Amino acid sequence: MPAPNLPRLPTVRNEENSIPSRKTHDNLNQDCDNAVMPARFLALAALFSIPPVIPESPPQRGERPPRNDLAEIVRTTIDTVGVDEPSGIVFDKERQSLFVAGDGGDIAEIPLNGTPRLSHDPHRGDIEGIALDPDGDRLYLIDERTSFVLEVNIENFEILRRMPIDGRLDGEQILTGTNRGAEGIAIVPGIGEVASDRFFICVQGSGDPAEAAPAALIELTPAVTDQQEGADAQPQPAPHADPNAGANYAFTIARKIEFEGARDFADLHYDSERGRIVILSDAENALYLFDLATGEARRAGGLPGQNQEGFTVDAAGAWHIAQDSGGVITARPHHNLGDLWDHSRPVTVTETVQSDKPDGAW
Repeated sequence: MPAPNLPRLPTVRNEENSIPSRKTHDNLNQDCDNAVMPARFLALAALFSIPPVIPESPPQRGERPPRNDLAEIVRTTIDTVGVDEPSGIVFDKERQSLFVAGDGGDIAEIPLNGTPRLSHDPHRGDIEGIALDPDGDRLYLIDERTSFVLEVNIENFEILRRMPIDGRLDGEQILTGTNRGAEGIAIVPGIGEVASDRFFICVQGSGDPAEAAPAALIELTPAVTDQQEGADAQPQPAPHADPNAGANYAFTIARKIEFEGARDFADLHYDSERGRIVILSDAENALYLFDLATGEARRAGGLPGQNQEGFTVDAAGAWHIAQDSGGVITARPHHNLGDLWDHSRPVTVTETVQSDKPDGAW
């Protein structure tokens, strides 16, 4: 430790003639000791008063963590068409547009430079997430109330297919169809001619990781028809079927992934450059990162915005966040998603794999 910056010794003057008084060698040493001791004491006190560095941990129930540690808001007026309760968002690189879905059935295309368009159709249901087909000609929506995946034409927003999900995992009902059901949706493009696209959704959870319905990431398995069975079978979602009939599910649950301490999940974004699923947590103002190759996970807190329910990243790296309370904000991240992995803390994950093919699946 460097020596403390000692104060200059005072000069003692004779009040009568203002001539410095003479001191013995012992007197000077005593003055020096008197000056050094307080300085040493203050230096030691300051050393031991430094607060310890405490690793970041999820907030306790009822707490709201601080915001804006991950990114700074640069624009708050990107949604000029007024999507009702924005709940999901995805970026289309080819069209340079954001597609935003709302709870009441709204779908909007908002070009980064251009005129937005909005379609309102309450029959689309309780939409909580939106994803882009890898071919770029369709959108996929997730309906929380019915646990349906809706396939939508990207040009006119017409519903092409309603595809029900069997929400059971080894007999346990994971998707309840209530306000704690399926939220975001993401599609991971298949690799190779035979490999199919992988569909992921997230379960909002009860808001308390200690309760029986925690937040989770769910991977779905598309059904395979009898006509496609064999080595070259290409899984295809089944056409519309009545979920109350208990048969002809288009998707079943392949696995459930839970994250230690996670309170709720609101949306998914696929980071294609790094092969990771980004999970938005509204209650924690945080992002969870899940590496599909390694199965490792990280958490980074401090996301800006209010009631965040949608998250996506455009080609320039800007973050766009849909807020359920209204509006879409644009933020400049302090770290890109790749660097964010190194600036976030590890999270323990627990995986449950479906052991049997549920009854009623194709």
